[in-house]
Amino acid sequence: MVIFFSFIMLFLTACSEQEVELTASHRIYYVNSNDTKLVSEGYEPKAEATEELLAELLERLKTPAENITYRAPLNEAVQFTEYKLEENDDQLTLYFGEGYSTLTGVSEILTRAAIVKTLCQIPGVEHIAFYVNGQPLMKTAEQPVGWMAATDFLDNTGAETNFTQVTYL
Repeated sequence: MVIFFSFIMLFLTACSEQEVELTASHRIYYVNSNDTKLVSEGYEPKAEATEELLAELLERLKTPAENITYRAPLNEAVQFTEYKLEENDDQLTLYFGEGYSTLTGVSEILTRAAIVKTLCQIPGVEHIAFYVNGQPLMKTAEQPVGWMAATDFLDNTGAETNFTQVTYL
């Protein structure tokens, strides 16, 4: 009987924690410790106005996650120096210093995806461009990355080979 009630308590605790996660209005995206995938935590922001919400979420992207195995996308090496929000066009431009150049390969893509997916949840932010040292972030020597939206990044839930992408028409 004790084992049965322990199991029920464990089950109800797991359900209540999951319920709290599902009711959070925003997700803060992080990179897992192996630099292999995006992970997220629910977050309920205090700000409501676009500018204040942007500042709050940018600060959260610098803050370590509750789960210590998640890496915050913005840190001492990777910091933005300024941003410009064009509310009429739903476009946000983030300007990074030299530290962003230290990111390479998958780590850079996941960091960029975490930032874009977090900030595109803000009403009035649909597209984000990255600039490093005053120059557009480049895919190759001749091709800039350009404007990015949250839907530009595929979600992979781990070892699965099936990818999902949410699109809005």
